[in-house]
Amino acid sequence: MGAAAGAGQIGIGGLQLLEANNQAKSFKRQAEFNARQAEFNAELTGMQIKEVEKLSKKNIVLRDAQTGQVIGDQRSSFAGQGVALDSEVVGLLEDEERRIGIDDVQAIKNNTWREAMGLEIHQKDQEHGAQVTRLEGRENARQALVTGGLNAASSVMSGASKFGGGFSSS
Repeated sequence: MGAAAGAGQIGIGGLQLLEANNQAKSFKRQAEFNARQAEFNAELTGMQIKEVEKLSKKNIVLRDAQTGQVIGDQRSSFAGQGVALDSEVVGLLEDEERRIGIDDVQAIKNNTWREAMGLEIHQKDQEHGAQVTRLEGRENARQALVTGGLNAASSVMSGASKFGGGFSSS
């Protein structure tokens, strides 16, 4: 019966090694999947950055048009009231409206920069996360192989010892 038990232990050692190999491959596949997902999310974030910048340009053009519209409306109103369009008051009001428009455009640019910067940081985090995920997958695979190898070696040694005293040299 000792030989059968020993053979069984050796067989278990082989199965432990096989399972460790399968587990290591599983860790690598899962890590690769998660890393690719993070990279895909980083690409989506890059697309989001472009959309933010595109919308910003559109908003700047719109605000510039609004400024021109307000100035035109003011000039029409003054002309309708008989106010000379080259008067100092009309000039001051136009200058004030232009200044407000410039300030608004600068605010749009600043907000866009802040939002894009936050998205870029998020994108870099996702890209680095993908790298870390791959490293963790390789490390988990290595640990699974080492642990499985040690367990397999222990089972084989235990099985071999049941064949008649083990590996001692006499």
